[in-house]
Amino acid sequence: MQVQEVSPYNRKLALIFCLLGLFFIGGLHRLYVRRWLSGFLYFFTFGLLGLGTIFDLIQLYREKFEDNHGLRLEHIARKRWDQKNAIWRYVGWSVAAGRYFINRENIRKVSPNEITCSYLVELNSFGSRHVEAQGLRNAYYVITDVHFENRSGELFVSYLGGSIRDVKGNIIIETPPSELDLAPVDSMDQVIYEAAQKQSFSE
Repeated sequence: MQVQEVSPYNRKLALIFCLLGLFFIGGLHRLYVRRWLSGFLYFFTFGLLGLGTIFDLIQLYREKFEDNHGLRLEHIARKRWDQKNAIWRYVGWSVAAGRYFINRENIRKVSPNEITCSYLVELNSFGSRHVEAQGLRNAYYVITDVHFENRSGELFVSYLGGSIRDVKGNIIIETPPSELDLAPVDSMDQVIYEAAQKQSFSE
């Protein structure tokens, strides 16, 4: 799965610039994120006669609009995690919960066969309902600390604890370590392990 960084540009500011394109000058939002060629094209064509501007508004609203490096302008709450905790990396989609991000600064290679890391899940609507069914309201993020161990080519994981937090990052509840010492990984654990291992080798 692709590993992608979040754009440093402010999504709300880009939205304001894009809205101005409907009434005044088109393309300001594209110039803001350094997409020069299309920005000037929008400028001289009134946002492709408004159609391009409307399309970009939809993309910004759905958090799919990208800057000049192909990075998405996303929710400010996630950027707060970027600035406060580390650079959270986009790992992939999970239909069961939401998007996964890895905390690069918490990756530790304990031994050649063991690695620990932290990851955050930004809950989607299904994931939020699942958490609320357990009596927890306003949950937006789930942070988990894990320990991976490779035993003769077979990968195992143990959960070291974590927390469930609201959209502002406030702790709703802290989650205890798993009672299981080590368990076989599932497909998402495998993705997290591979991304963490790759990052540990690159440093």
